[in-house]
Amino acid sequence: MAVPAHYISQTCLCCGHVSRENRKTQAIFECVGYNYANNADVVGSINVLERGHRLLACEVRGTTMPTAT
Repeated sequence: MAVPAHYISQTCLCCGHVSRENRKTQAIFECVGYNYANNADVVGSINVLERGHRLLACEVRGTTMPTAT
C-alpha cells in the first residue's frame, strides 16, 4: 500500500501541527506548536504507520482519505 509522503517528517505526532520549522536538523524533530521532541526518523516512521492505518480503515469502510491542505 502506498502512503502519501507529503509532510511526513514535518507533522507533529501530538498536535498535528505541520511546519518545516519542526524539522530542526536531519535527525532532530521539535514541534514549534506543542514543544514535542523526538528523533526525526522515529516521527516520520510513526506518521507513515498512522497514515497507513488510516488508508486501510478507509478502504475497509469504502471511503477516501482526506488530503492534506
